[in-house]
Amino acid sequence: MFTSASPWRYFFEVMSFFATAEHEKERLQYFASPKGRDDLYQYNQKERITVLEVLEDFPSVQMPFEWLLQLVPTPFLLLH
Repeated sequence: MFTSASPWRYFFEVMSFFATAEHEKERLQYFASPKGRDDLYQYNQKERITVLEVLEDFPSVQMPFEWLLQLVPTPFLLLH
């Protein structure tokens, strides 16, 4: 289900609230900030990273599944 969706900037902002490791929380907040826009583009879009890969890169994130479902782009959920 989460193998091909590319997350939005807001996804990183919300993930930061659920990160338990401080360095991961800071990185997610940076990606969600205007200062981190270019780095987020490099990480997210240019590398074509998926939601699943983001979750693997930030293992301390303990996001409830219900939140995850709300954050995945709707067209993706409807197509898969």
